[in-house]
Amino acid sequence: VRESHDVPLVSAHLAPSAFRSSVRMPRFEGMFVRDGSPAWLKRMWWRLVDLMVRRALGKGLPALRAERGLPPERAWFDRWIHSPDGVLGLFPDWFGPVQPDWPDNVRLTGFPLFGTDEPEPLTPELEAWLDDGSAPLIFTGGSANMGGERFFREALAWLHARGRRGVFVAPNAAAVPSGLGPDVRHETYVPFESLFPRAHGLISHGGVGTCAQALRAGLPHVVASLAFDQVDNGSRLLDLGAGLHLPRRKFKGRRAVEAIDLLVGHDRMRAGAKSMASRVDPKAAREAACAAIEAAAAGAWPSA
Repeated sequence: VRESHDVPLVSAHLAPSAFRSSVRMPRFEGMFVRDGSPAWLKRMWWRLVDLMVRRALGKGLPALRAERGLPPERAWFDRWIHSPDGVLGLFPDWFGPVQPDWPDNVRLTGFPLFGTDEPEPLTPELEAWLDDGSAPLIFTGGSANMGGERFFREALAWLHARGRRGVFVAPNAAAVPSGLGPDVRHETYVPFESLFPRAHGLISHGGVGTCAQALRAGLPHVVASLAFDQVDNGSRLLDLGAGLHLPRRKFKGRRAVEAIDLLVGHDRMRAGAKSMASRVDPKAAREAACAAIEAAAAGAWPSA
C-alpha cells in the first residue's frame, strides 16, 4: 500500500531479532554464526537466510508486486520489512541497543506492554492460594503454544522433588499433567503484571512480551526457547545478568533440574533482574511510539 499509493508507513518490530546485524548478531535456533565469525561467513549466512525466505514466500508475493507494477524485491527480511518513512523498535536500548548496521531511521521506544496502567486483578481463588504459602515458580509455554506436555512434566517433577510451589499457565489443559497436588495450580490465563510480582522465578518460552513483563517485575527468568525471537531474547537476558537460556529441546532431565536450581539459588541473577524493574516504563514507551507515528504521518520522522 505504501509503495502503490504513497501512504506513510511506520514499521514496528517487537524484538531486536527483527533487525539484521553482523555486529551484534541476532541469535536463532540452529544458527552457527557468531559475532566473532569472519565477515565472509556472516555474508554467507545472510544469503542463506534470504534464500530460505524467498523459497518460503513462493511466487505469490512477487506476482502481486508485478501485478501492481512494482519493481522486484529480493531482500524481504532485510531491506523491505523496514519502512523508509520510519522504523520503531518496541523495546529499550538497554535490551537491544541500536547497531551500526541497522537502518538509520530506527527509533526505540521501550516496552509498551500489553494491558493498561492499572493491573488486571487476579481471581479471588488464586489470590487466596498465593497468600497461603511461599512465592511460587511460574511455568508457561506461551499463549499460542498448545503443546508443552514434556515441559510441564519436567516442571512438575522438579516442584515435587524440591517441595516447591508452582503455577502452570497454559491455555490448553491437555498439556498439563495430572496429579498436580495442592502446591501446584494450573491457570489457563493470568495477567502477568499482577502475578509476576508475587512469584519467586519464571520459566517460559521467552516471548518478548513475557520477557518484558518479567523485567518489569524484577523476576529472574529461565528461557526454554522454541523458535522465532525467543532464542535471541534469552541471550539478551543472559547479557543483562537477569536470566538464563536453554533451548526447549534440551529442557529435560538433569539439564532442566540444573537450570531451575540455578534460577532459584543464584543471588546475583536475582539482583540483576531486580535492577531492571525500574527501567521498564510502559506508559512512556506508548507515548513515544504514538508521537513518532504522528510525526511520520506529518512527514517529520523524529531525528536520532
